[in-house]
Amino acid sequence: MVAEVPQQDTVGYGRSVEQTYTIANGDTEAKEIDFGRMYSFFLIRCEDASNIAASTALSANAAHGQDQVMQAVHERDLPATVWSEGDLVTTGAFIFILTHAWGARYLQLVLSNAASGGTVVFSIIGVDPIVGN
Repeated sequence: MVAEVPQQDTVGYGRSVEQTYTIANGDTEAKEIDFGRMYSFFLIRCEDASNIAASTALSANAAHGQDQVMQAVHERDLPATVWSEGDLVTTGAFIFILTHAWGARYLQLVLSNAASGGTVVFSIIGVDPIVGN
């Protein structure tokens, strides 16, 4: 099981330990990450987008339990629409929050075009709002 970062406050955000998700050169995805439990949403960061090919979109697969098949993440309020963000940046860094995989334990990011020139590395943190007694 993946450890969590201890919380000092009674109100705020609980979070997982940061996980690294690496897509190898020539690939569009890697093996899913098991966060050890379900999280409300995910904070995703890419420090170096230089190996993301031009006109590349990002989508995700998720599952809630260990016996479930990974499924494409759909838009939160549009269940017939697969979540995808197109035209990712190809230089510098970017960070975003993925809310469409609410309650996922397993997460897999997918590029529409293969990584080109080297690996694409994402850092992912599972996050939950918390309220203590």
